[in-house]
Amino acid sequence: MRRGAKSVLKIAVLAVLLCVLFSLLFLSQQLGDLNHSLRTRIDVLNGLLTQQQAEISGLNEQIARITEATGVAPADATPEAEAENDVSGVWTPAPPRLWTEYRPYQELYPALYAKRSERLFARDKTVYLTFDDGPTIHTARVLDTLKEAGVKATFFIVGSSVARLGEDGKALLRRMADEGHTIGVHCNVHDYERIYASVEAFLDDFNAVFNLIRETTGLQTDLFRFPGGSVNSYNEEIRSELIHEMERRGFTYYDWNASSNDTAAGLTEESAWRNAVSRAGGTKRIILLMHDTKERTVLALPRIIATYKDKGYSFARLTNVDKPIVL
Repeated sequence: MRRGAKSVLKIAVLAVLLCVLFSLLFLSQQLGDLNHSLRTRIDVLNGLLTQQQAEISGLNEQIARITEATGVAPADATPEAEAENDVSGVWTPAPPRLWTEYRPYQELYPALYAKRSERLFARDKTVYLTFDDGPTIHTARVLDTLKEAGVKATFFIVGSSVARLGEDGKALLRRMADEGHTIGVHCNVHDYERIYASVEAFLDDFNAVFNLIRETTGLQTDLFRFPGGSVNSYNEEIRSELIHEMERRGFTYYDWNASSNDTAAGLTEESAWRNAVSRAGGTKRIILLMHDTKERTVLALPRIIATYKDKGYSFARLTNVDKPIVL
């Protein structure tokens, strides 16, 4: 009987020890997961700090270039300051960020973050000229026309287009920055199936152009345009998750509400102009989609600008304080 009791006691002690062991293993796993999560958060914060330092450096370089070119240092070169000086518009709070639960791709590219504006500004009777897919052999003439008209615009860059022109492509990016235009990300390779294969694939492509712009101009862009627009048949499966991730990283995207349709086969300069100004007078805020890849756009641009001016519109470049127009 005593021997049996001892056996039971041994089994009970062994069971307790096993419970303690399994509890320790479980606790160790939980601590490991917590440690991984904390390290991920630290990496993200370090990325944000790196991004802010690079952004400040880029702004300082741009101010230095402006000062060297004009002999006058701007008092305040921030987008918020530009908008504050424009009384013909309305400020609204930015919508809350759409946070998603943890995904492994959130650990990719810890420096790929932007500073999001907490307020958005809607200018009255303003046209935002935007050009996609460049730079190309036509971009210099577009810049000449904008400079002559005293108009600022926004260029959504394709990395492969820059590469195709070599050093001339990079020189065009620097000219855009020096002349006060906004440079945003469009894509690196204009291949929808490749770009929208996954959120990871989109980030890979985006990061390449983001770095190209920063390394070439010293500026760290905070806005972009989805290839094909934010709503297209290629990104349907990942659209919501992709938008959430880019907003989580602080980037702002812009679609359009007017287009010259200048990529249509056989379109004439006259038709490009008519399409581009079709909403003049009936819409207060116009984000006009064009492409600096087409000769017809170069030829129609002076007339497009003149028509909008005659209709009483002003022109502005996009910044992340401008309220987006989305499809």
